[in-house]
Amino acid sequence: MRFRIADAAGDPAETVPASLAMEALQEIVGVRGAASAERTALINRLATLQSPFLRAELSADCG
Repeated sequence: MRFRIADAAGDPAETVPASLAMEALQEIVGVRGAASAERTALINRLATLQSPFLRAELSADCG
């Protein structure tokens, strides 16, 4: 099985083997999971802060 990958304009750019597409998808899923865990840790840290200055600084990081 092969998948088509589109370029930035949406035009089909190339065909890649399914194994490469699955590898890329697994990497994306892993990165998303790590980012979600980091966001949760920041939010939890924010909840425990007492200093208004530090709260403001960390809030900026939580977006």
